Amino acid sequence: MQPKKIPVWLDCDPGHDDAMAIILASYDPHIELLGISTVCGNQTVEKTTANALKTLELAGITGIEVVRGADEGLCRPSRACPEIHGSSGLGGADLPEPKQKPVNENAIVRMQRIISTCKDKVSLLGTAQLTNIALLLKTFPEVKSNISQIVVMGGAIGIGNMQPASEWNIEGDPEAALAVFNCGLKVVMIPIELTHTVLVTKDIFTKIENYNTHFGNILVKLLSFFAETYKTVFRMPDPPLHDPCTVAYIIAPEIFVTEFMHVDVETGSKCSDGRTNCDVFGMTKLPKNVHVAVKIDVDKFWELMINALNQANDKVK
Repeated sequence: MQPKKIPVWLDCDPGHDDAMAIILASYDPHIELLGISTVCGNQTVEKTTANALKTLELAGITGIEVVRGADEGLCRPSRACPEIHGSSGLGGADLPEPKQKPVNENAIVRMQRIISTCKDKVSLLGTAQLTNIALLLKTFPEVKSNISQIVVMGGAIGIGNMQPASEWNIEGDPEAALAVFNCGLKVVMIPIELTHTVLVTKDIFTKIENYNTHFGNILVKLLSFFAETYKTVFRMPDPPLHDPCTVAYIIAPEIFVTEFMHVDVETGSKCSDGRTNCDVFGMTKLPKNVHVAVKIDVDKFWELMINALNQANDKVK
Protein backbone atom coordinates (compact mmCIF):
# COMPACT_ATOMS: atom_id res chain seq x y z
CA MET A 1 0.00 0.00 0.00
CA GLN A 2 1.42 3.37 -1.06
CA PRO A 3 1.87 5.92 1.76
CA LYS A 4 -0.23 9.08 1.69
CA LYS A 5 1.91 11.70 0.02
CA ILE A 6 2.79 14.96 1.77
CA PRO A 7 2.46 17.98 -0.57
CA VAL A 8 5.67 20.01 -0.68
CA TRP A 9 6.81 23.20 -2.40
CA LEU A 10 10.60 23.61 -2.64
CA ASP A 11 12.24 27.05 -2.78
CA CYS A 12 15.94 26.76 -3.64
CA ASP A 13 19.11 28.10 -5.30
CA PRO A 14 20.90 25.13 -6.91
CA GLY A 15 23.77 24.65 -5.75
CA HIS A 16 25.11 21.10 -5.37
CA ASP A 17 23.19 20.27 -2.21
CA ASP A 18 19.98 21.87 -3.54
CA ALA A 19 20.24 19.54 -6.55
CA MET A 20 20.36 16.56 -4.21
CA ALA A 21 17.35 17.95 -2.33
CA ILE A 22 15.42 18.12 -5.62
CA ILE A 23 16.23 14.47 -6.33
CA LEU A 24 15.21 13.33 -2.83
CA ALA A 25 11.94 15.32 -2.93
CA SER A 26 11.12 13.98 -6.39
CA TYR A 27 11.79 10.29 -5.78
CA ASP A 28 10.77 9.66 -2.18
CA PRO A 29 7.36 7.94 -2.10
CA HIS A 30 6.16 10.01 0.87
CA ILE A 31 6.34 13.35 -0.99
CA GLU A 32 4.28 14.99 -3.71
CA LEU A 33 6.51 17.76 -5.04
CA LEU A 34 4.11 20.48 -6.21
CA GLY A 35 6.74 22.72 -7.73
CA ILE A 36 10.09 24.45 -7.41
CA SER A 37 10.82 28.17 -7.11
CA THR A 38 14.29 29.62 -7.46
CA VAL A 39 16.07 32.58 -5.93
CA CYS A 40 19.50 34.17 -6.14
CA GLY A 41 22.08 32.91 -3.68
CA ASN A 42 24.56 30.23 -4.64
CA GLN A 43 24.51 31.91 -8.05
CA THR A 44 22.38 34.47 -9.91
CA VAL A 45 18.71 33.58 -10.24
CA GLU A 46 19.22 33.02 -13.96
CA LYS A 47 21.79 30.34 -13.18
CA THR A 48 19.93 28.78 -10.24
CA THR A 49 16.81 28.50 -12.40
CA ALA A 50 18.80 26.84 -15.19
CA ASN A 51 20.40 24.51 -12.63
CA ALA A 52 17.03 23.44 -11.23
CA LEU A 53 15.86 22.53 -14.74
CA LYS A 54 19.15 20.75 -15.50
CA THR A 55 18.83 18.71 -12.31
CA LEU A 56 15.35 17.56 -13.32
CA GLU A 57 16.70 16.59 -16.74
CA LEU A 58 19.71 14.78 -15.30
CA ALA A 59 17.60 12.72 -12.89
CA GLY A 60 14.79 11.93 -15.33
CA ILE A 61 12.23 13.91 -13.33
CA THR A 62 9.17 15.04 -15.26
CA GLY A 63 5.96 16.84 -14.37
CA ILE A 64 7.57 19.23 -11.85
CA GLU A 65 7.34 22.92 -12.73
CA VAL A 66 10.08 25.44 -12.05
CA VAL A 67 9.32 29.14 -11.61
CA ARG A 68 11.97 31.84 -11.38
CA GLY A 69 11.81 33.99 -8.25
CA ALA A 70 13.63 36.94 -6.72
CA ASP A 71 16.90 38.19 -8.18
CA GLU A 72 17.84 40.12 -5.03
CA GLY A 73 16.94 40.30 -1.34
CA LEU A 74 14.16 42.36 0.20
CA CYS A 75 16.60 45.15 1.03
CA ARG A 76 19.90 43.83 -0.28
CA PRO A 77 21.57 43.21 -3.63
CA SER A 78 22.14 39.80 -5.15
CA ARG A 79 25.38 37.96 -4.39
CA ALA A 80 26.80 34.56 -5.31
CA CYS A 81 29.09 31.87 -3.90
CA PRO A 82 31.47 30.77 -6.68
CA GLU A 83 34.14 29.80 -4.14
CA ILE A 84 31.92 26.86 -3.10
CA HIS A 85 29.62 26.17 -6.06
CA GLY A 86 31.67 27.43 -9.00
CA SER A 87 30.86 30.00 -11.65
CA SER A 88 27.85 28.01 -12.91
CA GLY A 89 26.47 27.16 -9.47
CA LEU A 90 26.91 23.46 -10.24
CA GLY A 91 30.63 23.28 -10.86
CA GLY A 92 32.43 20.07 -11.69
CA ALA A 93 30.34 18.60 -14.49
CA ASP A 94 28.40 19.51 -17.59
CA LEU A 95 24.75 18.76 -16.98
CA PRO A 96 22.36 18.03 -19.84
CA GLU A 97 20.53 20.97 -21.35
CA PRO A 98 16.91 20.86 -20.20
CA LYS A 99 13.99 20.39 -22.56
CA GLN A 100 11.71 22.03 -19.99
CA LYS A 101 11.35 25.81 -19.69
CA PRO A 102 10.56 27.75 -16.51
CA VAL A 103 6.95 28.75 -15.93
CA ASN A 104 6.31 32.23 -17.28
CA GLU A 105 4.60 33.69 -14.22
CA ASN A 106 5.53 35.69 -11.15
CA ALA A 107 6.90 33.21 -8.63
CA ILE A 108 4.93 34.24 -5.58
CA VAL A 109 1.69 34.45 -7.59
CA ARG A 110 2.32 30.91 -8.80
CA MET A 111 3.23 29.68 -5.32
CA GLN A 112 0.10 31.25 -3.85
CA ARG A 113 -2.15 29.64 -6.45
CA ILE A 114 -0.68 26.15 -6.15
CA ILE A 115 -0.46 26.14 -2.36
CA SER A 116 -3.91 27.66 -1.77
CA THR A 117 -5.68 25.19 -4.04
CA CYS A 118 -3.96 22.06 -2.72
CA LYS A 119 -6.47 19.77 -1.00
CA ASP A 120 -4.06 19.13 1.87
CA LYS A 121 -1.91 21.58 3.80
CA VAL A 122 1.48 22.12 2.18
CA SER A 123 4.95 21.90 3.71
CA LEU A 124 7.06 24.78 2.41
CA LEU A 125 10.79 24.09 2.21
CA GLY A 126 13.42 26.83 1.98
CA THR A 127 16.95 25.77 1.11
CA ALA A 128 18.14 29.24 0.09
CA GLN A 129 17.75 32.82 1.25
CA LEU A 130 14.12 33.30 2.24
CA THR A 131 13.18 36.20 -0.04
CA ASN A 132 10.51 34.36 -2.02
CA ILE A 133 8.90 32.87 1.06
CA ALA A 134 8.82 36.20 2.92
CA LEU A 135 7.29 37.93 -0.11
CA LEU A 136 4.69 35.18 -0.42
CA LEU A 137 3.62 35.45 3.21
CA LYS A 138 3.54 39.25 3.22
CA THR A 139 1.77 39.64 -0.14
CA PHE A 140 -0.74 36.82 0.33
CA PRO A 141 -1.13 36.33 4.10
CA GLU A 142 -4.24 34.21 3.48
CA VAL A 143 -1.98 31.47 2.06
CA LYS A 144 -0.86 30.69 5.62
CA SER A 145 -4.11 28.83 6.22
CA ASN A 146 -2.97 26.09 3.82
CA ILE A 147 0.66 25.82 4.96
CA SER A 148 1.34 23.20 7.63
CA GLN A 149 4.96 24.18 8.31
CA ILE A 150 8.00 25.94 6.90
CA VAL A 151 11.26 24.01 7.07
CA VAL A 152 14.38 26.07 6.53
CA MET A 153 17.98 25.01 5.93
CA GLY A 154 19.81 27.94 7.41
CA GLY A 155 21.16 29.62 10.46
CA ALA A 156 23.68 28.62 13.09
CA ILE A 157 23.45 28.18 16.83
CA GLY A 158 27.12 29.09 17.13
CA ILE A 159 29.83 29.64 14.51
CA GLY A 160 28.67 30.67 11.06
CA ASN A 161 30.00 29.92 7.59
CA MET A 162 29.97 33.48 6.20
CA GLN A 163 30.56 36.19 8.75
CA PRO A 164 31.83 34.95 12.14
CA ALA A 165 28.39 33.95 13.38
CA SER A 166 26.23 34.09 10.23
CA GLU A 167 25.15 31.28 7.93
CA TRP A 168 24.99 31.87 4.15
CA ASN A 169 21.26 31.47 3.50
CA ILE A 170 20.19 33.71 6.37
CA GLU A 171 22.96 36.26 5.82
CA GLY A 172 21.80 36.71 2.20
CA ASP A 173 18.47 38.20 3.28
CA PRO A 174 18.21 38.53 7.07
CA GLU A 175 15.13 40.76 6.82
CA ALA A 176 13.32 37.96 4.98
CA ALA A 177 14.45 35.39 7.54
CA LEU A 178 13.21 37.58 10.40
CA ALA A 179 9.80 37.86 8.72
CA VAL A 180 9.54 34.12 8.13
CA PHE A 181 10.63 33.17 11.65
CA ASN A 182 7.93 35.42 13.09
CA CYS A 183 5.14 34.57 10.64
CA GLY A 184 3.09 32.66 13.21
CA LEU A 185 3.33 29.27 11.46
CA LYS A 186 5.34 26.28 12.60
CA VAL A 187 8.93 27.03 11.51
CA VAL A 188 11.68 24.43 11.67
CA MET A 189 15.29 25.64 11.36
CA ILE A 190 17.95 23.12 10.34
CA PRO A 191 21.24 24.85 11.21
CA ILE A 192 24.73 24.13 9.97
CA GLU A 193 25.69 22.43 13.25
CA LEU A 194 23.33 19.64 12.24
CA THR A 195 24.07 19.59 8.52
CA HIS A 196 27.81 19.43 9.23
CA THR A 197 27.16 15.92 10.62
CA VAL A 198 25.60 14.75 7.32
CA LEU A 199 28.77 14.18 5.35
CA VAL A 200 29.46 12.75 1.91
CA THR A 201 32.05 10.24 3.09
CA LYS A 202 34.23 7.93 1.00
CA ASP A 203 31.68 5.19 1.60
CA ILE A 204 28.94 7.34 0.04
CA PHE A 205 31.18 8.21 -2.91
CA THR A 206 31.81 4.49 -3.43
CA LYS A 207 28.09 3.69 -3.48
CA ILE A 208 27.55 6.27 -6.22
CA GLU A 209 30.68 5.28 -8.16
CA ASN A 210 29.40 1.70 -8.20
CA TYR A 211 26.44 2.75 -10.35
CA ASN A 212 28.93 2.91 -13.23
CA THR A 213 26.39 4.94 -15.22
CA HIS A 214 26.29 8.36 -16.86
CA PHE A 215 24.07 9.60 -14.00
CA GLY A 216 26.43 8.24 -11.36
CA ASN A 217 29.49 9.64 -13.08
CA ILE A 218 28.02 13.14 -13.18
CA LEU A 219 27.04 12.93 -9.50
CA VAL A 220 30.57 11.88 -8.58
CA LYS A 221 32.02 14.81 -10.51
CA LEU A 222 29.61 17.27 -8.89
CA LEU A 223 30.21 15.97 -5.38
CA SER A 224 33.99 15.80 -5.93
CA PHE A 225 34.01 19.47 -6.90
CA PHE A 226 31.90 20.26 -3.81
CA ALA A 227 34.27 18.22 -1.64
CA GLU A 228 37.33 20.06 -2.94
CA THR A 229 35.89 23.53 -2.37
CA TYR A 230 34.76 22.60 1.16
CA LYS A 231 38.20 21.24 1.92
CA THR A 232 39.83 24.42 0.59
CA VAL A 233 37.54 26.98 2.21
CA PHE A 234 36.42 25.29 5.44
CA ARG A 235 39.15 22.65 5.96
CA MET A 236 36.52 19.91 6.08
CA PRO A 237 37.77 16.53 4.79
CA ASP A 238 34.23 15.50 3.72
CA PRO A 239 31.58 17.92 2.41
CA PRO A 240 28.25 18.34 4.23
CA LEU A 241 25.01 17.74 2.36
CA HIS A 242 22.95 20.57 3.87
CA ASP A 243 19.76 21.03 1.88
CA PRO A 244 18.34 17.48 1.62
CA CYS A 245 18.00 17.56 5.41
CA THR A 246 14.88 19.72 4.98
CA VAL A 247 13.35 17.05 2.76
CA ALA A 248 14.33 14.32 5.22
CA TYR A 249 12.54 16.23 7.98
CA ILE A 250 9.29 16.06 5.98
CA ILE A 251 9.73 12.36 5.25
CA ALA A 252 10.88 11.23 8.69
CA PRO A 253 10.71 13.88 11.42
CA GLU A 254 11.28 11.13 13.97
CA ILE A 255 14.96 10.88 12.96
CA PHE A 256 15.51 14.46 14.18
CA VAL A 257 15.75 15.96 17.66
CA THR A 258 14.44 19.53 17.84
CA GLU A 259 14.25 22.15 20.55
CA PHE A 260 11.59 24.88 20.56
CA MET A 261 13.08 28.28 21.34
CA HIS A 262 13.06 31.97 20.50
CA VAL A 263 15.22 32.77 17.49
CA ASP A 264 15.97 36.34 16.47
CA VAL A 265 17.92 37.50 13.41
CA GLU A 266 20.52 40.26 13.35
CA THR A 267 19.75 42.78 10.60
CA GLY A 268 22.19 45.53 11.52
CA SER A 269 25.31 43.90 12.91
CA LYS A 270 28.74 45.08 11.75
CA CYS A 271 30.36 41.64 11.94
CA SER A 272 27.49 39.17 12.00
CA ASP A 273 24.59 40.44 9.92
CA GLY A 274 22.21 37.52 9.54
CA ARG A 275 23.24 35.93 12.83
CA THR A 276 20.48 33.68 14.21
CA ASN A 277 20.38 34.38 17.92
CA CYS A 278 19.10 31.09 19.35
CA ASP A 279 17.85 31.50 22.92
CA VAL A 280 18.72 27.92 23.88
CA PHE A 281 18.24 28.44 27.62
CA GLY A 282 15.26 30.80 27.49
CA MET A 283 17.22 33.74 28.89
CA THR A 284 15.27 36.44 27.05
CA LYS A 285 11.84 35.14 28.14
CA LEU A 286 10.64 36.05 24.63
CA PRO A 287 8.01 33.88 22.91
CA LYS A 288 9.30 30.69 21.33
CA ASN A 289 8.95 30.85 17.55
CA VAL A 290 11.27 28.30 15.92
CA HIS A 291 11.87 24.56 16.28
CA VAL A 292 15.65 24.24 15.97
CA ALA A 293 16.95 20.84 14.88
CA VAL A 294 19.93 19.81 16.99
CA LYS A 295 20.46 16.16 16.03
CA ILE A 296 19.77 13.77 13.16
CA ASP A 297 20.12 10.02 12.72
CA VAL A 298 22.73 10.25 9.96
CA ASP A 299 22.44 6.60 8.92
CA LYS A 300 18.68 6.91 8.49
CA PHE A 301 19.17 10.06 6.44
CA TRP A 302 21.53 8.29 4.07
CA GLU A 303 19.09 5.40 3.69
CA LEU A 304 16.54 7.91 2.38
CA MET A 305 19.02 9.74 0.15
CA ILE A 306 20.63 6.63 -1.37
CA ASN A 307 17.21 5.08 -2.02
CA ALA A 308 16.22 8.18 -4.01
CA LEU A 309 19.52 8.16 -5.92
CA ASN A 310 19.07 4.47 -6.67
CA GLN A 311 15.65 5.14 -8.15
CA ALA A 312 16.96 8.01 -10.27
CA ASN A 313 19.87 5.90 -11.48
CA ASP A 314 17.60 2.99 -12.36
CA LYS A 315 15.42 5.33 -14.39
CA VAL A 316 18.04 7.21 -16.38
CA LYS A 317 21.26 5.09 -16.20
